[in-house]
Amino acid sequence: MQTPETTEHILLFCPWTSKIWSHHRIQLHHAVYNRNRIEEWLQEVFETQSGLPSKEIIAFILWHIWKAHSHFTFRRQRTTPDQLVDVALAEETLYRHSLQQLAIPESPLLNPNRLWTLPDHGSFKANIDGTFTPNSNSGAIACVFRDPAGILIDGFSRTVRASSPCNVKLKP
Repeated sequence: MQTPETTEHILLFCPWTSKIWSHHRIQLHHAVYNRNRIEEWLQEVFETQSGLPSKEIIAFILWHIWKAHSHFTFRRQRTTPDQLVDVALAEETLYRHSLQQLAIPESPLLNPNRLWTLPDHGSFKANIDGTFTPNSNSGAIACVFRDPAGILIDGFSRTVRASSPCNVKLKP
């Protein structure tokens, strides 16, 4: 039986993803956290401070897992867990260094206690993301819809023509 491809499966429970979280440079064994929803898992991880990777490292890893999944889905390009961890850690180091160089104060919008919230009763919430590949005139978009209980209702993904991240042309 094939596991449904949910956000949680892609980011946490996929065997490939598990290798990333248990990588010797990360050592975040998510199996010890008894959560099935990504936002609950993140909240529990962020509340447990001792001996865990920083919030920034976790964010970079999640972002790169999502990108690697998209690259495999749309281009059949594989990334190894070692490659992903190397790139995520390098970007986190660059990010930290950039903040020190620019002396940017922390934004109140980056409040770690500000979590994704359920949509109001009688409505749905759509979360949208996209990718763009320079010099290829192509990209991809994806959207998921959740109900007031946070249950995935529907979603889609598709490749699109794009000349920049801001100029996407959808085919009818």
